[in-house]
Amino acid sequence: MTEIANPILPGFHADPSICRVGDDYYIATSTFEWYPGVCIYQSRDLVHWRLVARPLDRPELLDMRGNPFSGGVWAPALSYADEQFWLIYTDMKHYEGSWKDARNLLVTAPSVEGPWSGPVRLNCSGFDPSLFHDEDGRKWLLNQQWNGRPGQRRFDGILIQEYDASQACLTGEPRRLFEGTELGITEGPHIFRKDGFYYLICAEGGTQFEHAVTLARSESLEGPWEVHPENPLLTALHEPGNPLQKAGHGSLVELSSGQWYLAHLCSRPQEVDGQKRCMLGRETALQVIRWDADGWPRLAHGGNAPALRIPAPELPEHSWPKVPERLPFDGKTVPDCFHSLRVPITPDWADLQARPGFLRLRGRESLSSAFEQSLLARRIQTFECRAALRMEFTPTDYHQAAGLIVFYNHRNWAYLNVTIHPDEGRVLEVLRCENSFRSEALERLPLPGDGSLDNVLKLQIRSTRLQFAWSKPDGEARAIGPALDASKYSDDYVEGEGFTGAFVGFCCQDHAGDERPADFAWFEYAENH
Repeated sequence: MTEIANPILPGFHADPSICRVGDDYYIATSTFEWYPGVCIYQSRDLVHWRLVARPLDRPELLDMRGNPFSGGVWAPALSYADEQFWLIYTDMKHYEGSWKDARNLLVTAPSVEGPWSGPVRLNCSGFDPSLFHDEDGRKWLLNQQWNGRPGQRRFDGILIQEYDASQACLTGEPRRLFEGTELGITEGPHIFRKDGFYYLICAEGGTQFEHAVTLARSESLEGPWEVHPENPLLTALHEPGNPLQKAGHGSLVELSSGQWYLAHLCSRPQEVDGQKRCMLGRETALQVIRWDADGWPRLAHGGNAPALRIPAPELPEHSWPKVPERLPFDGKTVPDCFHSLRVPITPDWADLQARPGFLRLRGRESLSSAFEQSLLARRIQTFECRAALRMEFTPTDYHQAAGLIVFYNHRNWAYLNVTIHPDEGRVLEVLRCENSFRSEALERLPLPGDGSLDNVLKLQIRSTRLQFAWSKPDGEARAIGPALDASKYSDDYVEGEGFTGAFVGFCCQDHAGDERPADFAWFEYAENH
């Protein structure tokens, strides 16, 4: 029997929302401050998945300039009804302290590839919105309600309000549908119907190792709601040795055969100095669901802890072409595996036409900026990997830098870059920033010559060890800088709340504002299994 190996979407694919349309299965995941917003993956066998759409790709749909790190797109919910896709999402503008400024928005499209409509602004009372399409044609908005008043319960239950699709607006008054269970921190609501019951699935327990999927049911949307007798449906809290930790935030899908699967997030920690750190962020996994005679769903393998390997459904195998390890920049668009920070990838700063065969990044703001960085990066998806790029860059003063970066957020990164040193001229140097403390160069190597530079910058990650290197295009690689701790680029190390994962990519800065460019011929990412 074919098996599904978890996670099915490795490396920073949080808050999965799964739905079926005919023979196709789709999962939408959070992207937070990374642009374009929302990743939608497609499968026809639940084993093989491909990135099929990144719908929030223009400022009309998503304007994140100034958003905080780990703000932006929270918990998108994807559904299909009335011959179109419905995508609802939070754009989190601020989340620290008492208040959360959460804009809940809705877009639609006839196809998952688009075109996606302009957004309908729904409410701001909380986050994690979803849209329930009832059998009578009525539609209902659900979202977590946030209470910022002093001394009050912050996670103040789940709200429900009717949505009028003909008028593209909410109607009637919102009311609290469900207060949550004793696990608390109730969020991530989804409703589905089966055999005369409404089932409400929620995330509870918080986003760390206490995370869980909980379930309640009712014969009416008015309630009362009965909590699952063996609540929670899913958690790894009581199995600290389980390789899939932080299991929670789930959604259910029914196959055409009548079989059910649960999509949920999880993380795979590594232990470093007695601490568990999840460098790859929160990932997406699947579990098989059985329905028992009492009308409650349970994990098919028993208990409530996630399984690393599960049976695949009896569907025809359907694989997709793999993304090549080396991506030359000789096309008309930047490859879809790359994201930028907060702003669209546009030719005014990421130019494929200025020098054919190269991607030209024009230097912009610093790595601390929440507005206009020139940075492109992709998820790190395995604990053993390597990356490389070929770059040409001729800085003229110390305000300018470009190179290869491992990036969690503006406070945590490691950077191999070419710049100018006031005393040494052109140099290649390794910089590191840990929880806002930026180091001096960990190693600096003079680069002689007055002409354009032609360098291959490299890195390798082996478990928690990160090592930079460099070479000429056909030369032997030389390590530069000390081995760094890759596990620090994780939610579990950074100060403040973090919800993303480690990225690797390339960037260019010009703090003087002259937009000195760097040219990149190719980028390579390879996994070591």
